[in-house]
Amino acid sequence: VLWTTALNEATVVGHWSLGTSVTDDDDALVSVYADGTGTPGYWKNHSDRLPVIDGEVLVGDWNHNWVCDAGETCLSLTAEEALAAIGTAARGDKTYGVARPLVTAWFNVSVGNDSSCIAGDISTAIAWLSVNPIGSGVTDWSDVADVAQRLDDYNNGLLCAESRG
Repeated sequence: VLWTTALNEATVVGHWSLGTSVTDDDDALVSVYADGTGTPGYWKNHSDRLPVIDGEVLVGDWNHNWVCDAGETCLSLTAEEALAAIGTAARGDKTYGVARPLVTAWFNVSVGNDSSCIAGDISTAIAWLSVNPIGSGVTDWSDVADVAQRLDDYNNGLLCAESRG
């Protein structure tokens, strides 16, 4: 799945021992491909590919500058907390029913998959988890169950991004 195409440009300057400078320019059109979306199981089994910096995940950092800027609603997790969130079934605590597809979707978005169909769902899930923190034992998620389902569908390649297959 094509994620983006960019023009890479480079200039090299060398200095000869007699003081003469030599310069050369080159450019290349580079295409970056996303692999497609992965499920929670994929990310648990490929934790070496997690989009983290210094062991941290910032869910909702849309410009990927590792700062929750004005206009962004973010959820900060350690890599361990993120893996626990995607590895814990909702059962009685529905915060995991939201965190599991949310964190998985964020991993999928962060590696370049199209997020146009779920950007609002990601923001809604983050806002819900900011009121109902992961692991807080919430049993009623009727206001976000449909959001969690759309995020899960996205992670399974059923919406705007293809599955890893």
